[in-house]
Amino acid sequence: MGFRIVALAFGLFPARVVIDAGSTEQLHHAGGVMLVMHDKGDFHGMDYISLQAAHVSCVAISYALFVVRGVWMMRGSALLQRRWVRIVPHAVDSVLLASAIALAIMLHQYPFANGWLTAKVAGLLVYIGLGLVALKRGKTRRTRIAAWLAAQAVFFYIVAVAITRSPLPFGG
Repeated sequence: MGFRIVALAFGLFPARVVIDAGSTEQLHHAGGVMLVMHDKGDFHGMDYISLQAAHVSCVAISYALFVVRGVWMMRGSALLQRRWVRIVPHAVDSVLLASAIALAIMLHQYPFANGWLTAKVAGLLVYIGLGLVALKRGKTRRTRIAAWLAAQAVFFYIVAVAITRSPLPFGG
């Protein structure tokens, strides 16, 4: 009995993480690229450099989409109501999350065991909360803009933590 983790799927559907006990002899492919970890810890389907590149690319795309949606929000643009604008960011963020989980597993670094990763997760939760206020829940335009600006500051904190692998990336 082996252990399989499907950690990353590219395709038209959002990525999902599936953890189950099963045969380690098979690599299942269902409409995308899948990363499978065997119980021995070896990965098939994607190496570290490719996975990190996918993760960083998703970070850049996710941030760019957030900035554009924020600008559209400030301008009161009808573009925010387009179908792709409501779907694509969630798909990108799903792949981003799946790649983050896969990297943590691959590197054997986990939140609450590694301070810098705990700081990234905490920062991510704050970023998501501010993003919700900025793009959906803020009652006034002023509140939305303030949340949008604050979310960007938190985003750059998360990036600095990732680069320095320190929860205090700006010294301290």
